[in-house]
Amino acid sequence: MKIARIAGLILVASLALAPGVASADAHMKKEAEVPTGGGTPGTTKEWNQEAVAAVAAELAAEVNTLRDEVRKMPDPGVQTMQSNARMRFRDNIRRIQQTAASLSREVAGGRGHDETKDRYYRLDSLVKSAAEDGRRMDFPKPVLEQIEVVVGLLDQLDAFYH
Repeated sequence: MKIARIAGLILVASLALAPGVASADAHMKKEAEVPTGGGTPGTTKEWNQEAVAAVAAELAAEVNTLRDEVRKMPDPGVQTMQSNARMRFRDNIRRIQQTAASLSREVAGGRGHDETKDRYYRLDSLVKSAAEDGRRMDFPKPVLEQIEVVVGLLDQLDAFYH
């Protein structure tokens, strides 16, 4: 399943549950307007070292911002399924941050598609895992907005790796 679709499910579910956040209908309209960067599913782009390095560097920076926003989320205080999901989600965001930074360094250092594809697929796997945990959580608007940015950048990278 495409990363954007998984994240879209999280975002819509979270918006429907989160107090003080725009309605799920409004988000669905906005989601339809947001370009995925990678084009249609199954679309691939020829490897472009400079373009991939630029997107990977931007992704690493935006994941850092996402992690900062996630850290600002209030702690629920009681041990619940949501608090357990939040701990797993935070851990996955930390791993995503490390993997995105590593991918960025590798591509900037001149490593190509074949040398970095395993790192990209690891990143993809971590995002899917975070998406699963995220379905059990309520997100404040800044976190949701940052998730959208990260997903858009991942979609751009996806076109180079598939």
